[in-house]
Amino acid sequence: MSRLLADSYLTDDQSIEPPSLRLLAIHRASAHILRRSRVGKYINNILRDMEGIGVRADASTELGRIMKLRLGGWLDRAVGAHA
Repeated sequence: MSRLLADSYLTDDQSIEPPSLRLLAIHRASAHILRRSRVGKYINNILRDMEGIGVRADASTELGRIMKLRLGGWLDRAVGAHA
């Protein structure tokens, strides 16, 4: 496999290995599956919701989802209260 030469601010003679073609193919296939199945949109919605997670005064908070995210290591900050 040939080496890709790129400008580097660390040293003048440093080169960077190109990404594995096999890993790029896997990434492409995964992205295609996520897009076609709309799972990517679902994941984006969860991540967007995580930005505004809080306990709502009207009792409409999905506590189960918050606990799963917290226990799974996806949510590492305190949950706030919203009026």
